[in-house]
Amino acid sequence: MTCQQLCTPPGGGRADADRPGPGARSHAEGAARVPAPFTLADRLLAVVVLLATVTSLWWARSGAAAGRQVRVEVAGRPEGCYPLGRPRQVRVRGPAGTSVIEIDAGGVRVREAPCKDGLCRQQGRIHRRGAAVVCVPNRLVLVVEGDGPPLDVDAVVR
Repeated sequence: MTCQQLCTPPGGGRADADRPGPGARSHAEGAARVPAPFTLADRLLAVVVLLATVTSLWWARSGAAAGRQVRVEVAGRPEGCYPLGRPRQVRVRGPAGTSVIEIDAGGVRVREAPCKDGLCRQQGRIHRRGAAVVCVPNRLVLVVEGDGPPLDVDAVVR
């Protein structure tokens, strides 16, 4: 038996027909490598961003102290000052009608208002010093006040 016969597979085909030529790369060598989904740097960056987010949320929430009382104004005139924590409902008459303010241990909110859009009701309950609810159609302003140093001014409008 000759060398050619030994290397020829049954059926007469070439034994190396399925192999790539001398300059070609095999599938395992030349295939594009799929990178890992997340490298170590990606994971470190995600942890840093997560920590910065949690820290900023905590800092923003703990910045203002809880208020002690709510000041109510209608059309620029003081209507009253009420302590927070003592449950009550206050009816306030304004240019558009009567608003009902609800005060309790959780804070203060506008329960009922004569305005069409109801944005003052949607602002929800406030309790932090410096927080405010405003009803423009009824010219109603609720401001939570408390003890401590004055709050920083973020803008001045003249």
